[in-house]
Amino acid sequence: MFNYQLWKDSFKSTWSFWLIILPFVTLINLLILLLIKVEDQKNLLSVNIIKNLFFTSFGIIIICIFFIIGPNALMTKPIDLGYLSYTLSTRLSRLQIFVNKMIYFIFTITSYVLVNFLLVGLFMIIKNQPSLKDWALQCLGYWLLLMAVGAICFMFSSIFNRSTYTIFFSALIIVLFYTANVTVGLAELTETKELAFLKYLTLFTLFNHNKIETDNVMKFIYQFITLGIISVICYFISAVKFIHKDLPL
Repeated sequence: MFNYQLWKDSFKSTWSFWLIILPFVTLINLLILLLIKVEDQKNLLSVNIIKNLFFTSFGIIIICIFFIIGPNALMTKPIDLGYLSYTLSTRLSRLQIFVNKMIYFIFTITSYVLVNFLLVGLFMIIKNQPSLKDWALQCLGYWLLLMAVGAICFMFSSIFNRSTYTIFFSALIIVLFYTANVTVGLAELTETKELAFLKYLTLFTLFNHNKIETDNVMKFIYQFITLGIISVICYFISAVKFIHKDLPL
């Protein structure tokens, strides 16, 4: 099932992730770990800053930018520009093409989380911090969140044959999720209950790293399961649509 050429083409079409996005976020986290020295026996200020940035602000925004352009580059753009016809003229089936590109996309998300998990985790081990298990669970939840959001964007890229549509709907859903999440946060701070319903319009409310601890698994396990189910459903829909849709070849 693995096809070297498809993976090579996928790397080329998403070079910005490997040369810009992943190195930039990792470098920011590394600088925070090295430059901020305030700490106590239970918490590292640098780790807490990374959690707030990586899980809720710039870390989310940057990877979501990739979700807008990445799936389009992998799935829709080859159709839109017409060079998928060459790939299909080989012995590769649509299923093989889809599976390879889906696994590659999942690999990028996993790399994004794993590299930063290992970086901070190693730092916590060196500093003898007791909350390494919590960090691991938080990264798992973050990975599930990114998998779900990414799967929705990947689904759009498998449904549409035009890059314009894929980018538009991917950007629209991400802006909706992020705006609703920010609004819900502000509503909680101001105790505005009228806006509480917005939490049902975003997946971001299914992940709150502050509530993820090894001693309170039941507080977040159902959110984890929900995110996993959403990912599976979206990838399944993606496969069905890509395999059976008409292609303008």
